[in-house]
Parts: sequence; structure tokens; C-alpha cells
Amino acid sequence: ADAVGIMVHDLTSGETRTLLEAETDFDYSPSSLSWTKDGTRLLFAADIRSRVSLCSIDATKGAGPGGEGITILTTEGSHSLHGEYGTSTLLISSQSFMAPPELYSLTADGSSTRQLTFFNRERLSNTALGRVGEITCTGPSGDPIQSWLIRPAGFSDAEEASPTQKFPLAVIYHG
Repeated sequence: ADAVGIMVHDLTSGETRTLLEAETDFDYSPSSLSWTKDGTRLLFAADIRSRVSLCSIDATKGAGPGGEGITILTTEGSHSLHGEYGTSTLLISSQSFMAPPELYSLTADGSSTRQLTFFNRERLSNTALGRVGEITCTGPSGDPIQSWLIRPAGFSDAEEASPTQKFPLAVIYHG
């Protein structure tokens, strides 16, 4: 995939500057950009290790060397930004292999989340899902390859540990 950076153009001064240089400041391509209400930060999504994380970048300083000006707000699951309310709270949706989308509030610094909707609680209470794990192996060129290990629903630790037990296994790899 093509690497994506972020540039900002000031309509008054005509100045264009780079906030995030692709493949230099950050290893992941930003998408779904949105300004904070006060215009001090730019929010974006990035596919980091097979998760869609929400991130923010200081609109004045930019990413800086090694992405030090980027704050990764979410790390587990896949997230979408739906808006900002109040002065420091974001409305997001979150989902994972084990949970369909629900709405959450997220503090603007990523320090705290609170689930707002529970649309799927009843359905999930009566649904068997397979346990999901993350594994990493080494590729032919020595690079780590991250994969998802998805076990069958209801499969126990004892069954998994048994050398005679066979079970179907799905491994989703990327990179």
C-alpha cells in the first residue's frame, strides 16, 4: 500500500507544512482525519498491528522525529471516531473479534474509556465465541509476522494442551 502523510495548508498565509511525513515519522498510514474543535490537534485512524487505532497529532508541532508528537489513543480492537463532545471527550465505536461494535466515550488523551451502549450484551450472552490470540513468527527475511490465532468456540485449555486432540484452526496473517 502507498504510504500516506499529513500536510496542512494555511489559507491566510498560503503556507503549506508537513505534520507527518510518510514512512519517516510514523510507520503507519493515517486515515479518517478530523480536527479537534479547538483546532490544536488532528485526530486520525491508523492500522497498527491489525488493529485500527485512533491517534492524535499536535497541529503546531507535527509528528517530529520518530513520531514523538503522535499520541496513540487506543490499542486494543478496532475503532472509529464519530465526533467530539465537551472539551475533552471523543465519541468512538469499538469492536474486536470477540465483540461487535458499541459506542464509547474516550478522553482526548486516551487515558479513559467508558462504554455508552450495550446493544449486543444479550445476544453475546447466548453466543459461543472462539478464543482469539495473537502470535508472531519470523518471516523468510527475518521480519516479524503478526497473526491472529482463532480457536473454535467452546474449546477448552485442556483440549488445546492435549497432544492427541485435533481441532480446526484459523490463522489470519498479514504484512
